Amino acid sequence: MNRRSVITLAFGLCVLTSFGFAQKAERPFQQGQWIGQASVGLASGGLYGDVKVPPMNFVLEYATTDEWGVGFFGGYASSRNVLGTIFGEDYGFEYSYLILAGSVSYHFDAEMKNVDAYGRAFLGYVFVSASDLGGQTIGSAGGSFAGYGSYIGATYYLAPGFGVQGEVGYGNMAILRFGVTLKF
Repeated sequence: MNRRSVITLAFGLCVLTSFGFAQKAERPFQQGQWIGQASVGLASGGLYGDVKVPPMNFVLEYATTDEWGVGFFGGYASSRNVLGTIFGEDYGFEYSYLILAGSVSYHFDAEMKNVDAYGRAFLGYVFVSASDLGGQTIGSAGGSFAGYGSYIGATYYLAPGFGVQGEVGYGNMAILRFGVTLKF
């Protein structure tokens, strides 16, 4: 064996053994941490008429383990449904939607630095109110029903306690959402 082969072999062994001793990147979601997420939805679903206030959601979650979290899910949106026009003035209804729910999530080990991938489900109540639009007195109504949903998402941490996130799923007044995450 020549000198060059020995150096190459030694270097190769050093590189291979360093993979065995390299420490895994720290998980972004760890037991005992709190995260808060605020997001705005796109591609709204389940709203009557035209979107007036896009779906806005808030999550506050506690990491019970390195994988599981429990928390609170809240959301708000409003829409406007024009039924017609009388004397140049629109008439119809304005709707507002409020979701209050408990949530549970599972955080995957994405094995990518600064990435927290997760799936979340929530169950709670949706409070809906409707009021007349314009000067016409059509009436108003309100009601509530069980609200549920699930979605998958990921947060990319730009700094140790701050990240940007995106989610896709069902039941949160929006099929697609984007927002920010704070970790504390």
